[in-house]
Amino acid sequence: MTFGSRPTIAGIIATFAVCLLGAPIGRSQGAQAQRPQLAEEVFKNVQIIKGIPVDEFMDTMGMFAAATSMNCVDCHTPDSTAGWENFAKDTPLKQTARKMMLMVNAINKDNFKGVRSVTCYTCHHGDRRPKQIPSLIVQYSAPLEDPNEIDIFPNSGGPTADQVFDKYIQAIGGAQRLANVTSFTAKGTYSGYDTDQTKAPIEVLAKAPAQRTHRSRTVRRQRPSL
Repeated sequence: MTFGSRPTIAGIIATFAVCLLGAPIGRSQGAQAQRPQLAEEVFKNVQIIKGIPVDEFMDTMGMFAAATSMNCVDCHTPDSTAGWENFAKDTPLKQTARKMMLMVNAINKDNFKGVRSVTCYTCHHGDRRPKQIPSLIVQYSAPLEDPNEIDIFPNSGGPTADQVFDKYIQAIGGAQRLANVTSFTAKGTYSGYDTDQTKAPIEVLAKAPAQRTHRSRTVRRQRPSL
């Protein structure tokens, strides 16, 4: 069954959160204060995604839905919304999802030292079935990447971002000296999609408070006719 309503997904998750908070869980409040409940302690038939708190488990379910543009009842049985125990029932898509999780975990372990570099979205890109052939529309249209998107990787014992930034401030003379800088001009070259990866001169001008502009000369090459 194909499902395209994202608000319904949010509604199901919100309803679940209300039911979960109001349901008796058979543990003392003191035990809850010590650690959050794990997914396998609350849900039945959890086979792969074990050892994580319930809220992280639900976030993972939401990621699956976003990566494939599918709803909860696409993988679970249609009667799941009638009772939470029905979510434990197995379906062919649930079994496929488990195989996919094992595959993704193996890829990250064998090729990226266990760092989560590959996810469901890597192949699905919001489609139920991953496409095998690249789309020419994507190839010859404006870039789809969000310029503000960042990749976050776990810190493996290195300095924190604040420590790196503080060290940089000290290296350039300290916070007081930096506060005395009210404007600057920088010149260099830039290459990107709008220049067809050809280097173009650029000048950046900045002035306190929060004013910045740039001047550049874009060089574009004529695309060959197809």
